[in-house]
Parts: sequence; C-alpha cells; structure tokens
Amino acid sequence: MRIIFAVTKYLAIIIGILLIAIAVLYGYFRFNYRTTVVSGTSFYGTELDSLSEDDVRILVKSKAAAFGDPILLRYDDNNIETKLSDIGFVWDEEATVREIMGFGKSGGVFKVGREVVTSLFGTSSIMLAYTFDVRKAEAYIVELASVIDEEPIDRRIEVQYGKAVTFELGRDGKKVAVKATMNALRKALVNGEENIDLVINTIAAKNVDDTIDQMGIT
Repeated sequence: MRIIFAVTKYLAIIIGILLIAIAVLYGYFRFNYRTTVVSGTSFYGTELDSLSEDDVRILVKSKAAAFGDPILLRYDDNNIETKLSDIGFVWDEEATVREIMGFGKSGGVFKVGREVVTSLFGTSSIMLAYTFDVRKAEAYIVELASVIDEEPIDRRIEVQYGKAVTFELGRDGKKVAVKATMNALRKALVNGEENIDLVINTIAAKNVDDTIDQMGIT
C-alpha cells in the first residue's frame, strides 16, 4: 500500500512539473512570438522563423496564386482544362495565415504543448488551408463520366457450316471511379499539382476463349 502511494505521489509530482514547464513555455512563446511566427515553422519548404503577419500573408497569397487555375484533368490522351471553382475547391488564405500565426500560441493546453515541443525539437510544416465542396466535385466528375464511360463490347463469332460468317472483335469498357477520383483530386491539389489523372477502371469484355483454329473454322 505504501509503495502504491509513493508511486502515485511521484507520478503526481512529475505531471505537475510537466504542466508547469508547459505553462512556462506557453507564456514564453506567447510573449516572445506575439507578433511573429514561432521558430521551427515551415510553409512548403520555406522557413517562416520570425516573419511578421504581413509577410506571412504575402507569402500565402503568392503560393495560393501559384497553385491556382487552370488545372488539367487527364485520361487516355485527353486533357480537360478545369477551374478550381468548377470542382468546388477554394484556397482559404485567411485560415492559413491564422494557423501559421497561431502555431504554438493558441488553442488548448495539449495542442499548444505539442506544437511547442515540435518547435523546440523539429520543424512543423503547414500547408494551405482549403474548402472542398464534395457535392459540387462529385457532380462535376459524374458529368465527365457520362462522356468518358464506355460499356464493354463482347467478341462475337457466328459460324455456319464450319465457316465464320460473323467475326466482331471485342473491346474492354471503362468507367470513371468517382470517389477515387475525388480523393486523387484533393490530394494532388493540396500538393500543388496541376496535371491530375482521372481514376478509370477497366471493364473486361467477355471474349470467346476458343480460337478459330480450335473451332476448325476455315
């Protein structure tokens, strides 16, 4: 019983010390970086140490413009030029600025504590914030699919008196994978990609297995 009490006591002391340390660091970061970015913060490979909010806003605006219109949606040998707004994707510059300026300084105790530790011992990479209208994106891709999708055509052979009177080559079909394409779009756009491949599944045609020779057709 005494051992359990002693262990509990020491754990309480350790937790108390950690909480005090976090509180001290929180106060330091709030004061020292009250108008600038916390050290150890990066934005697409650019270190933001001690940048002012105005500097951050300029940088964010420039990056959002670089990741802007148009984008190309690709399938087979075709390219479809598309605007971000067509698929319901919008960069949220102000939210990005708030996230950068508030890193290590705003939020709950555990959030701030985690960010402070990250700042002290590593680098935290912040990306552009965005909004994504899933319904609008899905409607746009479904509309594209109505043009792209093709049903498979089965290979057909008709034989009369041992001879092929009809021989039609089959062709595989294709179908746009709407959900998978939406996920690919979101991931690619966040990483600044402008050429994005649609996810298209192949629908295999039902082909005749026997060859003409095996059927004895002349």
